[in-house]
Amino acid sequence: MNAYLKEFFQLNNVRYRTGKRAKIHIEMAMLIYNASKLAADRIHGALNQLQAFVFLKRGNYEIDLF
Repeated sequence: MNAYLKEFFQLNNVRYRTGKRAKIHIEMAMLIYNASKLAADRIHGALNQLQAFVFLKRGNYEIDLF
């Protein structure tokens, strides 16, 4: 994960005079990464649930997923 953050969030190029600003920059990058990963996982789960529902509906297997 650290290599991913360094590559795609430009953490190799962080240049601040104080450690506080660099720490905030890194923490913001981690927050954005975690939020986007959570959103992607939720979307992926919802799509999988929808595909399972469509598959079961086509096979004349009607079960309530909710």
